[in-house]
Amino acid sequence: MTAADFGVNPSTATNPEQYVMLLRRVRDQSGLAYREIARRAQRNGDVLPASTLATMLGRSTLPRRDLVSALLRASGVPDDRAAAWLAVWGRLAAARTAARSPAAARGTSSSRLGHSPVGPAARTTGPSGPVAAPGADGIGPTSPAQRSAALRLIPAGGGAGTVGPEGGRAAASGGGRDRTVLRGLPWPTADEARPVEGGSGAPVPYQLPPAPPLMVGRSAEIGRLLASTVVDAAVCLVEGAGGVGKSALALHVAHRIIGRYGGGCLYADLRGATDGIAAAEPADVMGRFLRALGAPAVPASLDEASALLRTWTADRGVLVVLDNAASAAQVRPLLASGPECTTIITSRWMLPDLDTTARIRLDPLPDDAAHALLAGFTGAQRLQAEPAAAATVVRRCGGLPLALRIVGARAAARPDVSLTRLAERLNDEGTRLDVLEVGDLSVRASLHLGYQAFEDARQDERRQAARLFRLAALPDWTHLTSYGCAALADLPVTAAEQALDALVEAHLIESAGGDRYRFHDVVRLYARERAQAVDDRPHREEALGSLIAWLLRTTTRAARLLYPDDRFGVDEPTGPTRPGPPLGSTADAWAWLEREHTNLLLIARQQMAAGRTLTEVRDLALVAAKFLDYAGYIAEQLQFGDLALSGLRRKSFGGYAARVNAAGW
Repeated sequence: MTAADFGVNPSTATNPEQYVMLLRRVRDQSGLAYREIARRAQRNGDVLPASTLATMLGRSTLPRRDLVSALLRASGVPDDRAAAWLAVWGRLAAARTAARSPAAARGTSSSRLGHSPVGPAARTTGPSGPVAAPGADGIGPTSPAQRSAALRLIPAGGGAGTVGPEGGRAAASGGGRDRTVLRGLPWPTADEARPVEGGSGAPVPYQLPPAPPLMVGRSAEIGRLLASTVVDAAVCLVEGAGGVGKSALALHVAHRIIGRYGGGCLYADLRGATDGIAAAEPADVMGRFLRALGAPAVPASLDEASALLRTWTADRGVLVVLDNAASAAQVRPLLASGPECTTIITSRWMLPDLDTTARIRLDPLPDDAAHALLAGFTGAQRLQAEPAAAATVVRRCGGLPLALRIVGARAAARPDVSLTRLAERLNDEGTRLDVLEVGDLSVRASLHLGYQAFEDARQDERRQAARLFRLAALPDWTHLTSYGCAALADLPVTAAEQALDALVEAHLIESAGGDRYRFHDVVRLYARERAQAVDDRPHREEALGSLIAWLLRTTTRAARLLYPDDRFGVDEPTGPTRPGPPLGSTADAWAWLEREHTNLLLIARQQMAAGRTLTEVRDLALVAAKFLDYAGYIAEQLQFGDLALSGLRRKSFGGYAARVNAAGW
């Protein structure tokens, strides 16, 4: 006993209650407030929140070894005296275990010791978290002496070469004088591999669904998510479009890190993207979680139940996976806030109002990764036998893992059907979505869930966004803008902007930056299908006519800024004037035409093929000709000329041939 531990002798403790009383005396003699101890512990690389410290010192049960170590270090107790305290802790832990029933001592108890159903293999739950039961997987030391020797090979502080993102948090939190109790070490000491005093003996929950059999092309995202789970009380959101593989990524990572969490894993499908089923109520999910953790009762109040969930998970170290979240409000009550806990959330919504420690967006797979994933489903030999068909399948699936999985399942189920036949059906826009369905897997159904949230909404703004989603898919443009969409759907520009932002948040369209948006090819097909089903033909044709009239008017404005002395051989555009982009200078005009010339050609070609708005197509070709010539887009200029001549043949225009010749065609 020295002054360094304030005259408190830990060896006098004969039971956990006395041990905690002596710890309280150390804290009292140090003169440090709980918050100051918590701050010092954090500087030391330990995790000891003030609330956890108060709870620990207010109980009569033996605290966790790492919490005792953190308190002693923060209070300034030197290493040799801390070792004496931890030796007494080990003696009390051993005495506690010896007092248990003979069945437990023989290892036949259903308690968490050696029989915890955490993870695919048996685990032992001790004060420092779950570890593989010795010998359960055929690896690792089996005797106490071997385990002790193995631990001695690990340097205090769990250096970077020992514990990484998958093995624990030591690498992120830095070294320390007593870090071997951190989660992620391969094997516990004999004292550490025993349940916490007063434990209920209930099974540790392990609710994870199976991991996906294939995970290809997501190395960067997996690395980011693994790194994100290392921080205390991590809340990680994985977001992306339907069918892009969010759930698969979350489950893949969860299975890799579950060994860190002594309290096990809680999982819930929140049904934010489940066809025909309402989203899960937080209170119902909360009740399932609390019962799985062994809570004797579930409060009726959602706030009280949420507080109880946080209490039950605070010091246990629990991994929570919330799949298919519908909203931030649905998720918030289910978050575990303990420093040793991690929550992984997946959602097709961006959930901007949810506080997170990390956000990871999933985009469609690049072609090489998509090809590798398809090969995993069908077999590489089949793709090698029909390389052209394989390339077509990959391209038409647009990098969506769900689509590739469906095609792979079809190909595997029908080896007698050539991949070329599947590719031909995918090439046909009329049958592509039909091909992308098998059993209960459907790209169409996945997309419908996101769209339905707008179509069936009570708010006018949401239903307006659903209408814009349908109409914006009709033109053959590569990118859409808020001004163009406002003209197409006869909306104020601000309303169009709000609708587009809502669709981006739902991952139904993508932001391309600079007030430009785009559709994924498969999503565009679905949106057009909905337009055919919901909007009658006159309404669709009126929308496209409004768009090309607006494009002609805006193109004419831009061209006359660039070439003020040229009348282009067209009449002044008629019809209602709609807002357009600010074109205050020749630079603005040139930039707008540079951005939009491809859209002008594609939409003009679409209208000409349908035999609609031929006059506008003719005038658009004449007005755009000079810019295309000066900008060097000769191929597009010639294509516009072909459209103009086609219009001449399909409809007689007075003096039209002369104007076409004057344009250089």
